[in-house]
Amino acid sequence: MAILPQFENRGYGKQAIYDIESRFPTIKEWNLDTIKQETKLINFYLDLGYECLDKEVVIHKGMHISYFRKTIQ
Repeated sequence: MAILPQFENRGYGKQAIYDIESRFPTIKEWNLDTIKQETKLINFYLDLGYECLDKEVVIHKGMHISYFRKTIQ
């Protein structure tokens, strides 16, 4: 998923994540990954309740993939 730069910081990404999660109420664990060097994305997922896992894959020098999980009670 991506939000065009001119539409960032308007809550569209957050609403999209909430909508996806709410459409599947029986799913209690969500997993995703993103580029570690994109700190804005890291903070976005942390703010949505995802926790950063102790797992990372190096794609190439300067680009690592970080993995996240969110558990819904």
